[in-house]
Amino acid sequence: MLDSVIKLTEKATELLKYRSERRARRFDKLVEPMFQSLKTAHKDYALIFEDARCDLEADRPLAEVAAILRKRRLEEEAERRAALAQARQFAEEASLADLEPFFSAVVRYFGVTPFSGNNTPSSVLLGALEDAARSESSAA
Repeated sequence: MLDSVIKLTEKATELLKYRSERRARRFDKLVEPMFQSLKTAHKDYALIFEDARCDLEADRPLAEVAAILRKRRLEEEAERRAALAQARQFAEEASLADLEPFFSAVVRYFGVTPFSGNNTPSSVLLGALEDAARSESSAA
């Protein structure tokens, strides 16, 4: 009888160890790379927006600031779009339900900017600058 209890305890311990290893692998393969992509994108956004702010404070023409922004945002756009697509896919995957809040937060970060029409923050800023540049040039 004691032997059966020991074997049962060993099996339960193995199962817990397997689950823990599986969670760690999922974290290493899914969450960590997504988080690194998010950090890279956030850093890029911060630099883009800071540069645009400095250009605007320096009274650079709006059309010029918009052209610089258009070029800068394209440098990492593919990375941002890929991370967003992957986060959307993972958020809908039933087998990843326990990780869904993280992936949904990534989707919200990229695609849910107030009044954005589900565009990325850099797209919203670019559109606003281009509209302002058109208004500025038509007023002149």
